[in-house]
Amino acid sequence: MRLAGILAALGLCVPGARAQGTDPTRAPVHVLRDAAFDLLHVDADVRILERGGWDVSLRTLAVRIAPGSDASWLDGPGLRIDSARVDPVGIGDSVAMRVRYHVPQGYALRSTGDDCCTWTWTPRTGGVSWLPFPQDLSDRFTARLRFTGAPVITGGRVRPATGDTTVVDYSWPVSADQLVVVTGEPGGIVRSGRFVYHVPRQFERRLSGFSAAFESAWGFMEGETGVRPPVDTTHVVFVNVGPAGEDIGSGLALADPSALYRSGAPPGTDFRAALLAARFWAGGILRPAAWSDVWLTEALARHLAVRCILEARGEGAAWAALSDLGNAYRTEAGRYRRPLVWDRWNHPSDLVDAHAAGRGTWVFRELEGLLGDAVARAGIRRLFRGQADVYTEDLQEALEQSSGRRLSGFFDTWVGGAGHPRIRMRSRFDSARETLLVSFDQVQAGPLVPGTFPLETRLAWRSLAGDGATGLVLDEPAETVEIPMPLEPRYVEPDPAGRFLFEIDSGQDLSARTALLRYGTLPARYRAAVALGEAHDDPALPLALRLALDRESEPVVR
Repeated sequence: MRLAGILAALGLCVPGARAQGTDPTRAPVHVLRDAAFDLLHVDADVRILERGGWDVSLRTLAVRIAPGSDASWLDGPGLRIDSARVDPVGIGDSVAMRVRYHVPQGYALRSTGDDCCTWTWTPRTGGVSWLPFPQDLSDRFTARLRFTGAPVITGGRVRPATGDTTVVDYSWPVSADQLVVVTGEPGGIVRSGRFVYHVPRQFERRLSGFSAAFESAWGFMEGETGVRPPVDTTHVVFVNVGPAGEDIGSGLALADPSALYRSGAPPGTDFRAALLAARFWAGGILRPAAWSDVWLTEALARHLAVRCILEARGEGAAWAALSDLGNAYRTEAGRYRRPLVWDRWNHPSDLVDAHAAGRGTWVFRELEGLLGDAVARAGIRRLFRGQADVYTEDLQEALEQSSGRRLSGFFDTWVGGAGHPRIRMRSRFDSARETLLVSFDQVQAGPLVPGTFPLETRLAWRSLAGDGATGLVLDEPAETVEIPMPLEPRYVEPDPAGRFLFEIDSGQDLSARTALLRYGTLPARYRAAVALGEAHDDPALPLALRLALDRESEPVVR
């Protein structure tokens, strides 16, 4: 019996291919309603056929949550459903569903070729599930899968096999996009404690550097979040998935072979290795509860990776990673600006953009600047403690409980608003009063862009009388700060620790910018270097740069 999908009744749409350059701000409001069934457990026998394709016999335990949903199936493209049946089990709305169907190999389930470098996949946040009925992002269930016909690698716990059958248990709740299986013989196999690396044979000699970085980052994530993975062994498969890698969240991670190109161990932890480990926690152990909140786990993964790099390699490496994320966001913001929590898209993967990854990561850094590193870290650990599907409100609540502060104003502007602050700063020294007057005007504009972004930071300066700093609170569109000091400063710099993402027109001359480049904090020096790039026609610039950079032991800001 073949059952067609009744999509209209379910209020769902099948996402199409993602268009390049899609502007999510112009898409319609998109709401995914609950699926017809809430899955509790999935039990499946999967036979991998030599001619290609998978025959699946599926049995599930579910709760009916939509009236008249017995025949509401999603007959996805490429899925051939042979038979289906729904039986009540006599406990409330609980039902047992039985489905026999065929999946073309590589269409809905991801797979590799024998060389470990051929990979067919769909985006993690928008891919078509291999289960033949609608899935909501937040739907989680346990599973037992039995595979015959070919070797497989999965993220679950592999039980002792009989013959050519591999039994995999997911005894902790997972979602449909975590039921990922790698088939075939993916290159060489290298075991290292709790980790098994599946490496293209030509790169086996280069694994040591990456594995050292990855395992170091893995240990950092366990300590930072206070959570241990639910599996004893994690498989890392090197396939062409792009530089960011792909977490599965249940013991399987995909890494790009380009991470192995450099021979020898990197100094400390490599950012790509740290991000691969971080995505396991942010996108696997935690899950966004709705498509509109996807930014949360995308940004949290990069935030954890940056913190890992900070501990392993120091402020310079961490700031370089943050700067790259910020620059990617600014480039995208030239085309469109959107709030981080957003209900408009043509395809859910539109929301996995530089706003989520870049601006979202900076939101976590801003929270550290606002609350302090220790308090923000405690809030994130509290968020992980539940190990559940999360909304943005859950992050806010966890941070409020850890800090004792109300953060609704911060989240309303930095998360619920679009854009970022653009600040016009002007300073004037009144020698008669021995007072420095610094004015700040927030001049950002655009749809959904707040007129004022609240900033709690510091203002730093340097003069012949010495360095100084004071607290700075900007919560109005225009404000002026008066600071007593005996001498005119060489430069004035807001947010010297680089905790906030903003664009600033400081109005300071070449002398002030080169002084910043020579004496300022690392974030201040970086901003000064960017500003000096706009003064390339000034004939005094080469000498000023040479004097400013002669103390550089490493080319951090060059």
